[in-house]
Amino acid sequence: DLCRGGARPLALDRPNMGWLSSVTERIGLGGAATAQAAKDAQRPERARDDSPQALFKAFIINLVDGGASRGAPTADSVRGCPAETQRDPRVVQYPAAKRVVAIGDLHGDMEKARRAFRLGGLIDAGDRWVGGETVAVQVGDQLDRGPDEVPLLYFLERLQREAQQAGGRLHVLNGNHETMNAAGDTRYAHRGASVDFAHWHEWMRLGDRLIARCEAYAGAGRGEPLSV
Repeated sequence: DLCRGGARPLALDRPNMGWLSSVTERIGLGGAATAQAAKDAQRPERARDDSPQALFKAFIINLVDGGASRGAPTADSVRGCPAETQRDPRVVQYPAAKRVVAIGDLHGDMEKARRAFRLGGLIDAGDRWVGGETVAVQVGDQLDRGPDEVPLLYFLERLQREAQQAGGRLHVLNGNHETMNAAGDTRYAHRGASVDFAHWHEWMRLGDRLIARCEAYAGAGRGEPLSV
């Protein structure tokens, strides 16, 4: 179930969560959006629900993500990937891998990201994971300098899931630019990326209104037309 308890392609519950507060402040959204996003990200996974209402919600969320990501393939076909579990949350250990690929700074540049992942033999012409059991590490700096931050985050989130399903891994780290944004230092922010985040927020609001209306409609049980 992708609705609320499930995983939206944007990695709100992953290490990149820290910069969201400063980004929402940067585009004038304030702290409310961040608080709601954090609350949604912390909700436990729910059992899959195939009711008409749940399927409609899943459709709306995929519609919203498709619009917000500016056409970057999203994780609509990948569900239920288990979260990482460690005995000590302060220590993360993984077994040795046969093949490790490191990807450097991407800075909001989707074309550069695609080229890097293809050169590493990690994705095909359709941007889908073909790296098998390869372990890839994106060493941070997804933010700033370029206009494609939102589709880039969708892209990385989806590849993390596809890599895990194939027996590989994609680790996405925070770099100094994520740390700078979390600290409110936006001197390298790209105007196009700020516009994109505002666009993304509008898509999220539309999705929330559609889902709320769907829930009200289902609760009433009447044949009233849906409106937003």
